[in-house]
Amino acid sequence: MMHSVDADLFAIINNRCPDCGNYGFIGGPRGGAGQNIFCANPECMAAFMVAPRKAPMIVQRVGKAEECHYPPKVHILAGGVTLCRFHGYRWLDEGPPPSLAAIMPVEWPIGHSWVGRDEFEDCTCPQCRKAAAS
Repeated sequence: MMHSVDADLFAIINNRCPDCGNYGFIGGPRGGAGQNIFCANPECMAAFMVAPRKAPMIVQRVGKAEECHYPPKVHILAGGVTLCRFHGYRWLDEGPPPSLAAIMPVEWPIGHSWVGRDEFEDCTCPQCRKAAAS
């Protein structure tokens, strides 16, 4: 199905998924001026990059969201980042060279939480469990 960039942008500005019509998005990784957002409907999972983050003027389709975003999961945190790397990074400064930092758990989408490696049994994220087992 073909989509117009203008129609996608209009829908996203109005907090509506251009693919399924569902209201609401889950924030994904962000960096620079852009942020990935995912349709909150776990049956759709449409993914978009919007820029700038506060008042989108550009939208680009980036496929489908990864399964680790639906529903909120308990992740394994090691060294300040989740083993599945679902959370993304943010720019600290322009450099040189530019510095990135992992998005902290307080900035994660609502509902996601974390445990340490020693609490492996409480983890509900399949990617984190797989990474911890290897």
